[in-house]
Amino acid sequence: MDKAEQNLLREFLPQLKTQSNLGKAWFIVLLLGLFIGLFGLYTQIVKGHIVTGMRDYVVWGVYIVNFIFFMGLSYAGALIAGSLHLMQTNWRKPIMRMAEILTVVSLMIGPLFIILCIGRLD
Repeated sequence: MDKAEQNLLREFLPQLKTQSNLGKAWFIVLLLGLFIGLFGLYTQIVKGHIVTGMRDYVVWGVYIVNFIFFMGLSYAGALIAGSLHLMQTNWRKPIMRMAEILTVVSLMIGPLFIILCIGRLD
């Protein structure tokens, strides 16, 4: 780690150690959203696709489209990261890291839609 990175880290260290009331409120709102989503998943697993309003024979369509979207997003992140790696310029590192994170997160989220596509697991 060079001197500029150490100074930057030292500048943001107080913000990393303490949280404001706004930050705590956002954390509570996001945690509430997570619990609502988990409750919705539980309800779908217990009662099936009928709770989503998809009663016809193509209930899997929305989930498959989302799966394909996230897989395409991961390919795009890999393409951007690979292209920037070939450039060998200094400004590419932060963008390359974001593209790599985008790729990894998309590869983790995408298969979840296949699990959701199943509906009830029986």
